[in-house]
Amino acid sequence: MTFTLRVQTEVRSLARRLGLISVLSRVRAVLPRPASDKYEARFRSMLEQSIRAGDVVWDVGANVGLYTELFARRVGDGGIVCAFEPAPACFEALRRCVGSFAQARLFNFALGSHDGMLPFTLAPDPLAATHSFASATGSFQVRVARADSLVGGGEAAAPAVLKIDVEGFEEEVLDGASEVLRRQTVRAVFLEVHFGILEGRGRRHAPASIVEKLRAHGFSTRWIDPSHLAATR
Repeated sequence: MTFTLRVQTEVRSLARRLGLISVLSRVRAVLPRPASDKYEARFRSMLEQSIRAGDVVWDVGANVGLYTELFARRVGDGGIVCAFEPAPACFEALRRCVGSFAQARLFNFALGSHDGMLPFTLAPDPLAATHSFASATGSFQVRVARADSLVGGGEAAAPAVLKIDVEGFEEEVLDGASEVLRRQTVRAVFLEVHFGILEGRGRRHAPASIVEKLRAHGFSTRWIDPSHLAATR
């Protein structure tokens, strides 16, 4: 499976360099499609269906809280949603979006492979979903924590379901969550995998590595669409 993914990644890379992906994206944008086939629709549906009342759900890369609010409603009063968002303006929008939910726990920092500080790059739009760690010379320093440290130290409850959308930092989040992912109580991990950003970081085959890491923890993996990956037990 990962060999096939590596070959597909090489094909995607070539298409990106030739400008074919942007052309296809523009064509898809103007073609009529059913609502169920729209970008992220299947991802959102599968993610929503995986969450049960009373669950602990982590929204890693919460942005302004659209998924966080959905998760808070799904888990109900007996559940917990831990939302992680390092970008200041996005975090304030997140707070406004879900601040009234008692089950929401908001963390104004990022998850990664080490505990510490890292340079973070803000997009021109302060509320964009494209703030990232892709550049080593980011706009400012933000706190980064390992999921294992947060759970081990009691700062956050261990999740049953994780949603990860971190603009090319996906593998680092998983590396910092190895102990958490060993827990059989973790039922599902849903990721948006940013092929172009990963290639720009010199990590073209990180998508295959992400799949391998999840499978090593006992998850079955499935690509919901070309960018969204579901890992379930």
